Amino acid sequence: MPNERLLKTYAHFFLKTQFQTLNEHTNGSSIPHVSKSLFDNTRIPLPPLPTQRRIVSILEKAEETKKLRAQADELTDRLLQSVFLEMFGGPVRNPKGWEIKTLGDVCISIKDGPHVSPNYVEDGVPFISVHNIINGFFDMSDLRYISYEDHKEFCRRCKPEKGDVLYSKGGTTGFAKRVDVDFEFSIWVHLALLKFSKEIINPIFLETCLNSNYCKVQAKINTRGIANKDLVLGRMAGIKIILPPLPLQQKFARIVEKIESMRQSQNQSKQQIEDLFSALMQKAFRGEI
Repeated sequence: MPNERLLKTYAHFFLKTQFQTLNEHTNGSSIPHVSKSLFDNTRIPLPPLPTQRRIVSILEKAEETKKLRAQADELTDRLLQSVFLEMFGGPVRNPKGWEIKTLGDVCISIKDGPHVSPNYVEDGVPFISVHNIINGFFDMSDLRYISYEDHKEFCRRCKPEKGDVLYSKGGTTGFAKRVDVDFEFSIWVHLALLKFSKEIINPIFLETCLNSNYCKVQAKINTRGIANKDLVLGRMAGIKIILPPLPLQQKFARIVEKIESMRQSQNQSKQQIEDLFSALMQKAFRGEI
């Protein structure tokens, strides 16, 4: 097709609307690709160039809104890190001289999920894996379920409860998520369940500390394997954390809760922007704008 009839940026936005279709027809295992014939047979609406430029201008402005939303999210994450450093200092140098403890010192129990593959069911108890924890939130969009009988059996080994902390030990290792939901669930072997006395350490503080670079480096050093990465429980128990006085931890936790409230609003806003952008692109290539 002659270039003077089709703007590259217009074609770029159109192909974004076809992503799912193209992805479903990907060939190859080592180097996934889309066949040339599929591209050749893909029909693209071709309005006059002035109309293409107008559509591109509208979509570029909408895409800029998405970028601004992402930048705001990043600033919020940096704010949390700044508050932690301001209150506690860098754990590596520990300038405020906090007591250093290991997870084994502060935890009553460190256990992982079942080492056998469960039988999944259509309706039952949520079965949480590493993939269900994204950016500090539980993601229930791709959730699997197990039977109530299996859940009861798995709970004999470890039973997640509100206020515990989950810590990834398989796949992507070394990130933490406190349990802040009220419903019952079981966990996969790639997650460890940390139980501890709330009179010693605050769950929000522990989660943040474990997600700091100080602890992530330790987790990486103690992770074994290349294809199948594993942060075994024994090595996990040796990960060091700082332990400031509980009242200071609790003060930090109250600040975090306010910041997380902001993040939840931002996530809702982000989803709305994504939905609006997707709808806008669909309308653009149906000739409705």
